[in-house]
Amino acid sequence: MINAAFYLDFTARRSPGSTAVVHQGRTYDYGQIHRMANKVAHGLAQRGYGPGDRVGLFCPNRPGFVVAYYGILKTGATPVLLAGSLHLPEMITQMRTCALRGLFAFDGYGGGDLWALEQALAARAEVEGCDDLWILPAYPLAGSPAPGLPSLADLMTGQPDEFATREVERDSTAVVIYTTGSTGAPKGSELTHANLMAAVMLNLPLGRMASGTVRLLVNPLYSVMGLVSGLTISVLCADKMVLVERFDPALAWRLMAEQGVNFMAAMPVVYRWLLDDRRGADRAAIREHLKVCGTGGAHLPPDWSDEFEALIGTPIRPGYGMTEASSTICWNCPFEANDPTSVGRPLTGVEVRIVADDWTPLPAGTAGEIVLRSPGLAKGYLGQPDLMPSLMHDGFFRTRDIGVFDDQGRLRILGRKDDRFTRGDEHVYPAEIENTLQQHPKVSLAAVVSIPDQVLGREAKTFVVPKAGHHPSAQELIDWLAEQMSVGKCPGIIEFRDSLPVSDSGKVMKRLLV
Repeated sequence: MINAAFYLDFTARRSPGSTAVVHQGRTYDYGQIHRMANKVAHGLAQRGYGPGDRVGLFCPNRPGFVVAYYGILKTGATPVLLAGSLHLPEMITQMRTCALRGLFAFDGYGGGDLWALEQALAARAEVEGCDDLWILPAYPLAGSPAPGLPSLADLMTGQPDEFATREVERDSTAVVIYTTGSTGAPKGSELTHANLMAAVMLNLPLGRMASGTVRLLVNPLYSVMGLVSGLTISVLCADKMVLVERFDPALAWRLMAEQGVNFMAAMPVVYRWLLDDRRGADRAAIREHLKVCGTGGAHLPPDWSDEFEALIGTPIRPGYGMTEASSTICWNCPFEANDPTSVGRPLTGVEVRIVADDWTPLPAGTAGEIVLRSPGLAKGYLGQPDLMPSLMHDGFFRTRDIGVFDDQGRLRILGRKDDRFTRGDEHVYPAEIENTLQQHPKVSLAAVVSIPDQVLGREAKTFVVPKAGHHPSAQELIDWLAEQMSVGKCPGIIEFRDSLPVSDSGKVMKRLLV
């Protein structure tokens, strides 16, 4: 019998005065966060919430997210994390699938615009059985911004400071996290309490600082990278979490210097945004503290790591993870030489193989599908009970990613199996074109989608965001690509954009480009 909320109980007892959260100029210690989570748990328990209930959490990186998340966990109920970028139809679908009983929702990003609250109310009206809603303002003790609707503070009012965290079974669902849905419909991964605890133990030794870790959390807490590699590990270790609610390069640079940030993990595009906009970057102050920068979720062009290291003195260390694995699978760990052309070696305790379609293991140097076995592997997809078993064999899970091991045991990701298409007589992985194109000195970002073509069957339509001040032509980029890769793989269509649609975590949403 366990509960992932025990981590907060332990840290609040051991280090109640240690800074837990920094957000919009306010600081909260672990004792405060613990007391507020206990009050939330009491408020929910009085309304009958407990094991078997699912409670939605629709909120960006705010103290209220942390408080509500642990308050839900402590009752034995299951938080369902809803992305802050969801549109109303998507939100309704996910809430119905999860059969939510209650919902915590943020109001908006300030300025009196309550769009998020209005969307949450509209979604709740379409979901039978979702009777309760509490608002999460930027300041967790603030009153409700909407008369007649209760806030987090209202739920906590008059409740005791202590709550005995309820024990649950190891394989009971701790949290439902939706995949990003960058290429298709998001799926709700059910991570158990045992999954979360195993993932923390696997990740714990990788980025610890002797003097205490100060983490800049730019990845949304509702993503697996934000929740496990950010929130959960920080809570166990009494780390300081500097929350970024909406990413802005100038704000991120300022917080790194002011708060003495020494650990950061973010999608590759976040580092590109930082490199392209260096306003407020106190390089001397940041260099003094920042020691580990990790990334994952997409390919990192190696020259981005070189560029960042030249600027700040710290390389970007690529890794590989997924929601279904409770975060990290491989990483270029700080105690090993960084190889930005790979995602590093598998974590100790995680088994990774490259296999053929019939599950036959393939040797180093041969590309195939990546499969894994890990104590962090989710127990299934909510509402799709047959999907996870269909992807399993002898305890190994098909990731649908294509990769290859080198002779040093480092893994390289070649692309998604489901993304591969045939252009003429060439097999094309969009990631190969994107990764190559993003090494061009005039290109900031690139995304490739497959579209029908009367002659070739399929064509690689490529969307490009040029670097500031640069204006390459489509033919210039095509000619350059032809020098780097097979001509048959080079895209026939390039469309320039000022930006690409990305998720809150920074992953390009290709389904919005088709």
